[in-house]
Amino acid sequence: MKKIRNLLSLLLCVCFSVSYLSGCTDKAVRDFVYKTPNGYTDVNDAEVAKNDKYTLHYSSDHVISLISNDDGIVWSSVPDSYLKLSADEQNSKTDLIFRSPVIIEYFDEQYEIKTAYAYESVIPNGNMTTKLIDNGIRIIYFFETAEISVPVEYILHDDGLEVRLVIKGIREGKVNKLCSVALLPGLATVKNTDSKENYIFMPSGSGTLMYTDGGKRMERRVSIPVYGIDPTQSANEQIENTTECRLPVFGVRESNGGLLAVLDENSELAYIEADTGDEIVGYGYVYPTIHVRGTDTINSTDQWGSKKSISIHCENIVGVESASVKYYPLKKYESDYVSMAKRYSEILFGDKVSEEESIPLNIQFYGGVIAEKQIIGISFDEFVKLTDLDDVKNFLETIGKEIKYTPSALLKGFGSSGVSYGKLCGDFTISEKLGGTKGFKSLKEFCENNGSKVILDVDAILFSKGANGISGVAKKVSDLKAMYNSFNIITKRSDKESVKPYILARDELARVGNEVAEFAEEKSVNYINLSTLGKISYSDYRDPTTYCSANMSADFENFAKLLNEVKCQITSSDANAYAAKCSSVIFNVPISSSKYDGFDLDVPFYQIVFKGRTAMTTTPLNLSADRKTIFLKAIESGIGINYSVCKNWDFRLARSQNKELSFSDYGGIKTEIIENGKEIRDVCNTLHGAEIVAHQNNGEYSITTFSNGYVTIVNYGENEVNTPYGKVEPKGYILKKGGKDN
Repeated sequence: MKKIRNLLSLLLCVCFSVSYLSGCTDKAVRDFVYKTPNGYTDVNDAEVAKNDKYTLHYSSDHVISLISNDDGIVWSSVPDSYLKLSADEQNSKTDLIFRSPVIIEYFDEQYEIKTAYAYESVIPNGNMTTKLIDNGIRIIYFFETAEISVPVEYILHDDGLEVRLVIKGIREGKVNKLCSVALLPGLATVKNTDSKENYIFMPSGSGTLMYTDGGKRMERRVSIPVYGIDPTQSANEQIENTTECRLPVFGVRESNGGLLAVLDENSELAYIEADTGDEIVGYGYVYPTIHVRGTDTINSTDQWGSKKSISIHCENIVGVESASVKYYPLKKYESDYVSMAKRYSEILFGDKVSEEESIPLNIQFYGGVIAEKQIIGISFDEFVKLTDLDDVKNFLETIGKEIKYTPSALLKGFGSSGVSYGKLCGDFTISEKLGGTKGFKSLKEFCENNGSKVILDVDAILFSKGANGISGVAKKVSDLKAMYNSFNIITKRSDKESVKPYILARDELARVGNEVAEFAEEKSVNYINLSTLGKISYSDYRDPTTYCSANMSADFENFAKLLNEVKCQITSSDANAYAAKCSSVIFNVPISSSKYDGFDLDVPFYQIVFKGRTAMTTTPLNLSADRKTIFLKAIESGIGINYSVCKNWDFRLARSQNKELSFSDYGGIKTEIIENGKEIRDVCNTLHGAEIVAHQNNGEYSITTFSNGYVTIVNYGENEVNTPYGKVEPKGYILKKGGKDN
């Protein structure tokens, strides 16, 4: 009995001890979320890593510095020139931004977004731990008030610095929810100056520059999502300028050189933030913000009938290990936007060898559309044939005889529902109403015999009815099914009358890729255009690994790989970097930025990245209000032009959800296609395979120099201009070989 009592006492003690210790453990873990552990030994004022080119240094005042070994130029988390100022010359606003290596935004318990700066919430109390890792340093920033800790690794590479947010190591308390993390806002900076040789490069559309003059204009702040707005987020209104960011890259140029930044791992999570013109800060600066938690707004009506928008967030953060940005210092002679673009092109393609194909003229043909028909007052849907495959062949033959080469043909809406939303991928068919498999084979043989291409467009993610048992739909943060929102071209508001298709679940992409590959192999399709998939990066809140659009680039590359395995090449339209890299042709390349107030000068950065490696065309000229400018943009970069065509125009097309159909009547643009087709042929043949090695914008005219020695001088103005290469007529151009005197 005594033994039993002793045993019971022992068990009670063990239970009490376990309970007590587990309580302590819970408290310790909770404290560790936002407080530095006791007894932790920090790295202090040390050379963290060094290689042949650079030294990575961490100072006692928590500044990360990348130092060039040969010339001593320093890029640091606080600008070196600012650190050299006296205490009186420094200021609290600049300190708050630049001395905060990390800035976080989080939701509090009232769903309000709060901002916390490391310089204010972390550094004064020494709330951080530092640890040396291979070729770098790992720092955990503990935001005590917010009860959030954020680990960041700074790693030295042979060619620069990698900054990695360790997402799997983020810890939160029980109340606040981390939304985003801004990294090193003071690293990529340009001192305020009137010189237009110094600027911030932003990847909006084709690319744009922001000048850093301070005091002359108001402060300009811009925030752009990499790869565009996530279509699974709710939006009732479209902003006026909708040219998206397609490249995960930004940079700065200043008197000593430049800094190129490339968002690397999980770039889909990033926004690029830039600020210029602030006289107090004294610098223009650009940096990435990594979004780790999905957010959205929902509309609600209260008991009095008033409508309001409510912010919501996903319960958990994105399920990926990390997100990173790599910084590449550039010498003064290689720091302009052309050099940045060439360097990024090398990084993007790596060892992949690709050679530009010649496509001076491409024509997008629209096969069919679903339109409403009424008989005796009864409405029903009807498939309207716009252009069949024989029409395409005849048109190419006619145009080819006039311009002395056969244009490439991009077939859109040749599946079961035409260009209207219906079954996924047009039900993996070529509509018999438009010529079917037999008609496609005949057209393909014609194009191949005439040195041209026929490309079949496939929408692999938007559908209204599913196909072949594929019906999985992506989920929004609110757990509702994700639908693609279209906007009225006039009002810019959500078009309530148009069909809103579902967006495919991300975990179905591999299955759809297999289906598209089997379809391509069965129908002997050599080129598939992944237009929508190549330009949309979207989330799916069914799986943490696809929150915040994560892993979109990997999903696309796997999709493309399935097609390549059956010898089918990928093309894309208005493509994100990961899609453009996989493409043999990029249609509809961006020719301008979003024209925000903060942007000063548009540049053809996108074209410089891909010229010489990948064939490109403009957006369709006939869909633009300024056709001449788009044509001149093609000349400027040495790329092809594009037209949108259908043969049988129907009055119902004016009400179609595909606005381009209203402006694509074959009869009205045939003469223009022939004239411009002849003109662009000579330019593209001359510049075929040549890379852009220099570019200047001189106000009304531009000068582009190509690797084969040719130069294009394009005058966008209304008056004749005198250039070093001769006079150029208004809205005209010169294409010539060699130096200014030739």
